[in-house]
Amino acid sequence: MSFRYRGWLDLADIRNFLRKAQTPGGLVDFGGEGNFSSGEWRSTGRYAARDIDMKYQWFHSGGISSRALTGSREDSLSCPTSRRTPWTEW
Repeated sequence: MSFRYRGWLDLADIRNFLRKAQTPGGLVDFGGEGNFSSGEWRSTGRYAARDIDMKYQWFHSGGISSRALTGSREDSLSCPTSRRTPWTEW
């Protein structure tokens, strides 16, 4: 069985759903593809997060962005490449 996925997530929805006021704000775009064959699970994907805004008592930062490629197999998830940029967009 093969599949593809794509989604968008506003972190404010997570904050409201889980009732966790300290959840950062931001927007996430993610997608990928994978397959399950002969009892083995494999997938690859990517995510890009932007406008991450963390408002904590001792740490206030906004406009953070992050992106990474991801991969998974049976019992592991990896992000071999990731990039975080606190002050600039890419």
